[in-house]
Amino acid sequence: MLSVASGLSTRLPVLHALQPSLLGMTEVTCRWLAPTRIGDTVRVELTFTAAQLTRSGTKGRVTERRVVLNQDDVAVIDSEWTLLVAVRSPKGGR
Repeated sequence: MLSVASGLSTRLPVLHALQPSLLGMTEVTCRWLAPTRIGDTVRVELTFTAAQLTRSGTKGRVTERRVVLNQDDVAVIDSEWTLLVAVRSPKGGR
């Protein structure tokens, strides 16, 4: 189900916009809260929870929370994903 959540999330416009800057994934934590069964319908709620520059200032870490809910709005997975992204230079910067 975690791979399904990942696949559903990658179709979101916000992640399409982030894709050119994405350098990799540094961490994933996941809690399975309830079972999913054949025939269930699931959806993903994605929330960005943090953004922090690395020491170099040329990269950043973006943390997002992905919650998978079933057709009854019961959370079945609660996960946190930390992504490493390239940072744009400020206008007029070097």
